[in-house]
Amino acid sequence: MTFPCVKCGACCRLVGESMLPALQPVPGTTICDKLDQATNLCTIYETRPAICRIDAMMPAAMDEQTWVAINLISCLKFARQLDTKEKAQELVSVMNS
Repeated sequence: MTFPCVKCGACCRLVGESMLPALQPVPGTTICDKLDQATNLCTIYETRPAICRIDAMMPAAMDEQTWVAINLISCLKFARQLDTKEKAQELVSVMNS
Protein backbone atom coordinates (compact mmCIF):
# COMPACT_ATOMS: atom_id res chain seq x y z
CA MET A 1 0.00 0.00 0.00
CA THR A 2 1.26 3.45 -0.88
CA PHE A 3 -0.11 6.20 1.32
CA PRO A 4 0.34 9.76 0.02
CA CYS A 5 1.83 11.14 3.23
CA VAL A 6 2.81 14.82 3.04
CA LYS A 7 5.04 14.49 6.12
CA CYS A 8 3.31 17.24 8.08
CA GLY A 9 3.80 15.36 11.36
CA ALA A 10 0.24 16.12 12.47
CA CYS A 11 -0.59 12.52 13.41
CA CYS A 12 2.59 12.35 15.51
CA ARG A 13 1.85 15.65 17.22
CA LEU A 14 -1.47 14.43 18.61
CA VAL A 15 -0.61 11.12 20.25
CA GLY A 16 -1.62 12.07 23.78
CA GLU A 17 -1.14 9.43 26.43
CA SER A 18 -0.50 5.96 25.06
CA MET A 19 -0.60 2.50 26.54
CA LEU A 20 2.29 1.55 24.26
CA PRO A 21 5.75 1.94 25.82
CA ALA A 22 7.20 2.70 22.38
CA LEU A 23 4.74 5.55 21.79
CA GLN A 24 4.78 8.23 24.46
CA PRO A 25 4.40 11.99 24.25
CA VAL A 26 7.15 14.43 25.08
CA PRO A 27 6.38 15.38 28.71
CA GLY A 28 3.83 18.17 28.87
CA THR A 29 2.82 17.83 25.20
CA THR A 30 0.85 15.57 22.86
CA ILE A 31 3.88 15.15 20.56
CA CYS A 32 5.29 11.64 20.13
CA ASP A 33 8.76 11.46 21.59
CA LYS A 34 9.89 9.55 18.50
CA LEU A 35 9.09 12.46 16.16
CA ASP A 36 12.04 14.51 14.98
CA GLN A 37 10.32 17.89 15.24
CA ALA A 38 12.80 19.57 12.89
CA THR A 39 12.10 17.19 9.99
CA ASN A 40 8.65 15.77 10.95
CA LEU A 41 10.09 12.29 10.40
CA CYS A 42 9.82 9.32 12.73
CA THR A 43 13.10 8.33 14.37
CA ILE A 44 11.94 4.69 14.65
CA TYR A 45 10.17 4.50 11.29
CA GLU A 46 11.40 1.03 10.35
CA THR A 47 10.36 -0.44 13.72
CA ARG A 48 7.36 1.77 14.54
CA PRO A 49 4.35 0.12 16.21
CA ALA A 50 1.46 -1.19 14.11
CA ILE A 51 -0.77 1.70 15.25
CA CYS A 52 1.58 4.01 13.35
CA ARG A 53 1.38 1.96 10.17
CA ILE A 54 -1.65 2.61 8.00
CA ASP A 55 -1.21 -0.65 6.08
CA ALA A 56 -1.05 -2.75 9.25
CA MET A 57 -4.26 -1.22 10.61
CA MET A 58 -6.39 -1.72 7.48
CA PRO A 59 -9.45 -3.87 8.20
CA ALA A 60 -9.43 -7.12 6.20
CA ALA A 61 -12.89 -6.46 4.77
CA MET A 62 -12.01 -2.98 3.43
CA ASP A 63 -10.50 -2.13 0.08
CA GLU A 64 -7.27 -0.15 -0.05
CA GLN A 65 -8.72 2.89 -1.82
CA THR A 66 -11.40 3.36 0.85
CA TRP A 67 -8.87 2.90 3.66
CA VAL A 68 -6.53 5.49 2.15
CA ALA A 69 -9.44 7.93 1.74
CA ILE A 70 -10.51 7.48 5.37
CA ASN A 71 -6.96 8.10 6.55
CA LEU A 72 -6.55 11.17 4.32
CA ILE A 73 -9.68 12.64 5.91
CA SER A 74 -8.16 12.00 9.35
CA CYS A 75 -4.91 13.62 8.24
CA LEU A 76 -6.80 16.69 7.07
CA LYS A 77 -8.61 16.95 10.42
CA PHE A 78 -5.30 16.67 12.30
CA ALA A 79 -3.63 19.28 10.08
CA ARG A 80 -6.54 21.68 10.56
CA GLN A 81 -6.56 21.07 14.31
CA LEU A 82 -2.89 22.04 14.42
CA ASP A 83 -3.55 24.98 12.08
CA THR A 84 -1.02 23.83 9.51
CA LYS A 85 -2.82 25.48 6.60
CA GLU A 86 -0.12 24.80 4.02
CA LYS A 87 -0.09 21.06 4.72
CA ALA A 88 -3.89 20.96 4.95
CA GLN A 89 -4.08 22.49 1.48
CA GLU A 90 -1.54 19.94 0.21
CA LEU A 91 -3.72 17.15 1.62
CA VAL A 92 -6.80 18.58 -0.10
CA SER A 93 -4.86 18.52 -3.38
CA VAL A 94 -3.90 14.88 -2.81
CA MET A 95 -7.51 14.01 -2.00
CA ASN A 96 -8.75 15.67 -5.18
CA SER A 97 -6.28 13.87 -7.44
